[in-house]
Amino acid sequence: MEPYGITIFCDDIRFEQQNKLMLIGSYGSDLIVNSALPVALPKLCFFVQLRFPPMKISSLKISIYLPESDEAFFTQELPVNAAEIATEVETPSLPPMLGDIQRQMAVNFPITISPVLLTQEGYLKVRAIYDGEILRVGALRISSTSTRGNVFIEARPIGRKEGEPIEDYVVEDHAENALATFKTQAEAIAWAKTLGHSPLVARVRHLNDKAKPDHWRSAD
Repeated sequence: MEPYGITIFCDDIRFEQQNKLMLIGSYGSDLIVNSALPVALPKLCFFVQLRFPPMKISSLKISIYLPESDEAFFTQELPVNAAEIATEVETPSLPPMLGDIQRQMAVNFPITISPVLLTQEGYLKVRAIYDGEILRVGALRISSTSTRGNVFIEARPIGRKEGEPIEDYVVEDHAENALATFKTQAEAIAWAKTLGHSPLVARVRHLNDKAKPDHWRSAD
């Protein structure tokens, strides 16, 4: 089997008797903030569950990334051999009628971070580094109700002359705040639609006044 994992995002993790955990306020695929960003969450919890073959593990680390950031804002390393604290479980293999089982090792990470400052929309990502291999073990989409609506997709650099190459495409709001940057216009449009925005593009390259609706058309 290949190692894999999942993350449950929630508001709180409580430790109960008989080695039980209670996850309070679990999120689905989205965390929608009902105010303008940036906003500070008092607490955000991550219940990371990892499964891997029953073998010795030399290193194991969990890293969490804020939206649009390549630098982890939280990292937790396992200080001892993971196999020493892992729980061996037996999971029925597929198809179940064969009657055989597949042995796995399980490691659970309950993580609480307080506070968590969210400055922009995008995906909050969880990664596990298992013996040097990066595993994608969860992502939570962050969005704000106050920023949904029309966004403007503009080519950069600004003021380029006819025939000059385009470096990238920026998604901006009405206040000209850059929300995200992409190499292609199609990627920028797709990202905006994923977050529930209505992307607009300029009708004419050099006419891009956001206060004038006739300068823009829908990207649909």
